[in-house]
Amino acid sequence: MGLRRIHGELTLLGIKVTPSTVREIIKQHGIQPAPQRDRQTARNLVMDLHDASATVKHLIRDHDNKFTRAFEAVFESEGIGIVTTGIRVPRMNSIMERCSAPLRPVAEPLTEPDQLNIRRRDRLGGILHEYQPAA
Repeated sequence: MGLRRIHGELTLLGIKVTPSTVREIIKQHGIQPAPQRDRQTARNLVMDLHDASATVKHLIRDHDNKFTRAFEAVFESEGIGIVTTGIRVPRMNSIMERCSAPLRPVAEPLTEPDQLNIRRRDRLGGILHEYQPAA
């Protein structure tokens, strides 16, 4: 749980404390931020990439604090380089969104063969097998 969130929850409970005090108390008790969730998210993504037989050389990310060192270490251990986006380059994100939109998997359930939008070669065999005529 982040320090801002802890501070916010304390404020909601009517406890008046500054964010720096929360940080000092956490530090005094030796409590480290828990990057476990971030690390697990990264592991899941790496496993999905392996399942898809995808070759990834770089992970492009922004400067958000949610990307911890443990998160990056998962990708680096797989030989994936971390590339951070430029600071104060507002158009970069929109350009990247436009480029990566076609790469996102289809989230809608597939019901009819004429509605298929196959974007991954490894899925093609299973889909063709499923819709293969019985004759």
